[in-house]
Amino acid sequence: MCKNLTKKNNSEINYFQKLPQNEINCEILVYNVFNASKSFRKIRSGLFFNNEILLFIKMIRTFTIILVLLMIMQKASAELTINIGFFGDTESEVFNGVKLGLSEAQHQGKFIGANYKLLVNPLNQKNSRMDTMNVIVTDLKSLQLRSLIKQFSYLPIINLSDESNLLRRECISNAFHIKPSEKMLDDAKRLATKDGQFRAWQHSFKKYAAQQLNNRYLAKYNRRMSEDAWFGWVGVKIISEVTMRTRKPSELMQDLKENIKFDGQKGRKLSFRYDGQLRQPVFIVKDGKVVEEIPAHSNDEYGGLDMIGENKCHE
Repeated sequence: MCKNLTKKNNSEINYFQKLPQNEINCEILVYNVFNASKSFRKIRSGLFFNNEILLFIKMIRTFTIILVLLMIMQKASAELTINIGFFGDTESEVFNGVKLGLSEAQHQGKFIGANYKLLVNPLNQKNSRMDTMNVIVTDLKSLQLRSLIKQFSYLPIINLSDESNLLRRECISNAFHIKPSEKMLDDAKRLATKDGQFRAWQHSFKKYAAQQLNNRYLAKYNRRMSEDAWFGWVGVKIISEVTMRTRKPSELMQDLKENIKFDGQKGRKLSFRYDGQLRQPVFIVKDGKVVEEIPAHSNDEYGGLDMIGENKCHE
């Protein structure tokens, strides 16, 4: 039977030296469990254990560490599930972008123990588990969007398609807007120095890893990535980025308001303004190429992005 070495002993080397030979292996295992770091120092200085015992102790320590890490990963995987509800047109470019964003989030989630699930139009489905939703992304507009925001006032609603200024001015606490508002486009036109079409995304854009994103979309759907598809993709990407940082899907709405910066492959740090609008540059496109990004980058906190689209809240 192994003796208990957890007691204090000021002469540990002498203790081992007095043991019968057949008790040494048993005693060193117990000693290693309760006092690993001291054990190795004594072993190295005492010179009374052979190399085989030292190797065995190291193997035990390595195995224990691996086992603990596996248990932590298994626990994290079981605990962290993010259910994303989609409300809208499943034949739309927006939905294609959502699906690409989900696929990439699921891939990244394998490394952090996060499992993303998409609940498609759950109001129309039986046993949809709608009560498990953590967040909603939608391409609904106008009255349908307002109804959704009101019905699920306890969830963050990611608006992918409605550009209404009025919706931003109401500063609805659970509404977050990906699509640029009418005012954003008006301000961009006022600041533009070149002619062209005003867009939030362009399939030929190459900088800031945009080319890789466009290529992934083309490979998946055999079509070019439109700005509607980008809205869907970045909406899910924002959800996955916040989840990866905080690991608290139940607190997603509050986290989105905490001035967290996101990467949307536009070369700027994107974030949500107090009115719920996503700060982002607008592209001017001519002859199939981005010829200007509005606003020009500045060194303030938001890189100049508050120069376009700021809607004051109604009092």
